Amino acid sequence: MVARVGDWTLSEERLSQLLVLAQPFPLDSASVEGLVRHWIGVAALAGRAEGGTDLTGAEAAEAATWLERRELTLEVEREARMGASVVVGRLDAEVAFRVGDHRLFAHILRRVGPQTPPEERELQRATSERILQDLLAGRSWDDAVTESEDLDTRDASGLLGLFERGELAPELDRVAYRLQPGQISSITETAEGFHILYRPRFEEAADLYAARLRRRQLAEMDAAAGRVLIAQGRVTPGRDAARRVREVAADPWAHLDADGTLASWDGGSLSLGTLARHVVALPDEARIRLTEAGDRAATDFAANVAVRELRLQQAAARGLEPAPADREELAAQHEEEVRYWRGALSLDGGSARNGLADYMERIVSRREEARSLPPLFEAWLLQGVRWSLTPADAVRAAETARRMIAGTSALPPPDEVEPGRRPPS
Repeated sequence: MVARVGDWTLSEERLSQLLVLAQPFPLDSASVEGLVRHWIGVAALAGRAEGGTDLTGAEAAEAATWLERRELTLEVEREARMGASVVVGRLDAEVAFRVGDHRLFAHILRRVGPQTPPEERELQRATSERILQDLLAGRSWDDAVTESEDLDTRDASGLLGLFERGELAPELDRVAYRLQPGQISSITETAEGFHILYRPRFEEAADLYAARLRRRQLAEMDAAAGRVLIAQGRVTPGRDAARRVREVAADPWAHLDADGTLASWDGGSLSLGTLARHVVALPDEARIRLTEAGDRAATDFAANVAVRELRLQQAAARGLEPAPADREELAAQHEEEVRYWRGALSLDGGSARNGLADYMERIVSRREEARSLPPLFEAWLLQGVRWSLTPADAVRAAETARRMIAGTSALPPPDEVEPGRRPPS
């Protein structure tokens, strides 16, 4: 078995068939393991749902939105502590906008990746070109952005945020900082796909720009205050904090319930489990970098997370918490996430195992875009479930797929399996 979640298994044979169906798809160990890890997370969701777990209940929602709720609380605490000292009026915002150190950008994205077939890549490029020509011919940005495949920004007119130079991906940064207010970029390709960037005019986004600029100034002041706390020794990382941070980064899922202390302050401490939740939520590249971080960088990471926990403790002592509407929005987002997966896996009225098998075939054959589970929701789904992954078996499955592709194996592809004898998934 390549992978197991409870009594659900992914065999070498089944993985080989999926890899053949996925062609062209990289058959290197990292890409194949990524596909297997996706199966593990989705299998955990399907299995928990089949077992009667309430995926939208309070426990699931609190686990899935753990980080977002803390971020909202930190914003409330920051506002209460420093808000009166930061005022950004319309004139201040207009001056900052014209100076241009901080710039708003929005985008439209048509997704492609390393595994995208050439014909699909060209179709996405042609779609991007057509959208760009429509914009140049007078189509409104708000109308065009409905064709963006970035679900996280589409409902906000494609807004990426407020940036300084160097904060966007390098390919986008070079293009974005040549744009004048009101200008639309040519098509720019990144690892995510084809982007069309837009820099709004001040009069289009004056209030938004002022609010984002003020929020950024508050965050920068707060970060400086946090560094002072660390320098003064009021937040103190443990002696072996660097080593333990690297250990957590190497396998954060194994440390989610750990009680060891990484850093402390008067009246509180940062546990390994809390740090692990922060690490799980990091992008894979950032987590990998943390496993290789030097002692200073790893210790600083622990200290900065500890400062956040201190601020949250202070917020609780003062009775500060997010507005009910913000909490309700997070709950609604989680419910939408679960609703999507119930539909994608045909969990309402169908076989969860067959739903998972069909879903995997759809994503590898690109009939449906693969959607990652929110990392903390996935971590919650896997807690309390016995699961395993055997990388060596995944490598063997990739070798079998290569032979099948070369025509030296007679294993049938998934859609030719005899009815009633679906391969295990």
